[in-house]
Amino acid sequence: MAEEILSSGGLYVDEITMKVRLIDPERATLTASLLKHFEEFEEAGVELLEHLGEIMLSMEKMSSLVEEAQMELIGTQSALLLESSERRIEEGEIEEWIRDKSNEVERCRSYLDSLARQKHEQLEVISNMKN
Repeated sequence: MAEEILSSGGLYVDEITMKVRLIDPERATLTASLLKHFEEFEEAGVELLEHLGEIMLSMEKMSSLVEEAQMELIGTQSALLLESSERRIEEGEIEEWIRDKSNEVERCRSYLDSLARQKHEQLEVISNMKN
């Protein structure tokens, strides 16, 4: 009966601790349950944030590795382009040297033909003089 009078005034007696409360025991139990669920949810959120932090660190490491690989690739590509350019220049120089030598050989052949004609003419002149 005393409990009914107190409850009509918004006061409730906690049967376990025998204390007077201002909140309905069902709501207190519900609030405690919700608080427990909230704490579990908070722990799950903290754990999720920790995992996300680990994932972010892994992604940063991967990103730096990819950047290093890209820089290495760019360096290799530049070295290959330089080597290719140097070989083309060298090839051009060799082709020019071959043309020069071919021209020189042609001049020497022409000179040799000219000397052979002169020799032949001189031999004819000598032969005509003897006769």
